[in-house]
Amino acid sequence: MIYSIVQNKGGVGKSTLCINFAECLAKLGKKVLIVDTDAQANSTSYFGIEQGTLYDSMIGDDKTPLQVVATVNPNIFIVPADLRLSDCEYSLSQRIAREQILSNKLEPLKNKFDCIVIDTAPNLGVLTINAILSADALLIPIVPEPFSIQGFNMINNMLTRLSTIRKTQIPYRLIMTRTKNTALHKETIDQMKKAYGNLVLETRIKESIGYAEQSLGQGAKKNTYEYLSLTDEIIKAF
Repeated sequence: MIYSIVQNKGGVGKSTLCINFAECLAKLGKKVLIVDTDAQANSTSYFGIEQGTLYDSMIGDDKTPLQVVATVNPNIFIVPADLRLSDCEYSLSQRIAREQILSNKLEPLKNKFDCIVIDTAPNLGVLTINAILSADALLIPIVPEPFSIQGFNMINNMLTRLSTIRKTQIPYRLIMTRTKNTALHKETIDQMKKAYGNLVLETRIKESIGYAEQSLGQGAKKNTYEYLSLTDEIIKAF
């Protein structure tokens, strides 16, 4: 199963979700591969890896495989990112079928891992589109505030266009993150539930005092119970 975590808005906790989801899957005995497609490399940094390998594979020819790196967790492996990924938009501009490069390179790895989790940048550039088209399911974190919801609306429009390439709809679930016990958040969540029904998962990831540190991959194990509950819900959803 390949999950891509996408959101056009930054600051919603994509990398924090990626790290915690992968670690929860690993606790369940799953062999997990993280693919970090974000040039900020937050997921990569969390595991103490300094040298990225994804860029070399993406700009290489079709025979250039993804280079997988082990982490301190025996059940988690990663294709790490680095700042060079910010050049991919230009480097891949002339490539035929550039939107499906990652999907093709992941194909030989599918049978080696129980789950693949793809972290993405807060944009809808070529790498994010690659991540979407590679996925069996999308996880879309949303802070229950207007700008984050606008980011989801842009993704939803993009999914409609990309479904013509996949020739099938790409399933997704919405995850409420950084939630607070405020009237605005409660009202927004209620509105999302009315609009999207069971596409909105029940588990909420509450705002944490240490969120700024979490977003940098430091202390991302906060809210452990919530992430375990969320992981169980995600597995059942797909």
